[in-house]
Amino acid sequence: MTQVKGGLLYNSFRFLREIGLEKDYEAIAGSELTRTVSATLAGEWVDVDIARRHYETIHALQLPAEQIRALADNSVRILNGVFLQTLGRAARAAGFDARTALKLVVRIFPRVYRGGAIGVELTDTNQGVITFVGVSLLRVGYYRYANSVYVKSAIRLMSGDVRVTEGTHDEAKLTFRYLVRWSTSPADSSS
Repeated sequence: MTQVKGGLLYNSFRFLREIGLEKDYEAIAGSELTRTVSATLAGEWVDVDIARRHYETIHALQLPAEQIRALADNSVRILNGVFLQTLGRAARAAGFDARTALKLVVRIFPRVYRGGAIGVELTDTNQGVITFVGVSLLRVGYYRYANSVYVKSAIRLMSGDVRVTEGTHDEAKLTFRYLVRWSTSPADSSS
């Protein structure tokens, strides 16, 4: 992987600023990275090294679990909220289910990353494995969690109960797996 969409950095940094952690972030990241990230535009492509340093800084903040969840949820909601909601409505109208959503995660990948790869294996009626290869950001604990929030958000559009857990990882080969399970009942349309 060589680049990521700027919206990933933009949304997380904006949320850190909103909850008053910009100075803490800068104390760890330094003023140069802070200026770079704060000036990043949502639609631009950003070098993966800048993104990695950004997420390592967030990880180093050692935020409480509820703030980490809020930060990841907020970033995903802003970055893909309209896209995912539109996708969910269209897919439900066409009779698609969570298995279809799992496959669509693969189609969204190149909109966010340049380089790397993603694969999906449906292992049962209501479960599957998503494998990311070459996505070096997944070495950062915070980013692995945020990525699971993204996967859960996409699949939850078509299933009420979704569980995403980290599977086995091979950091040396940059291979990261998520185990996904969902209920077979349709999603609550208000979610």
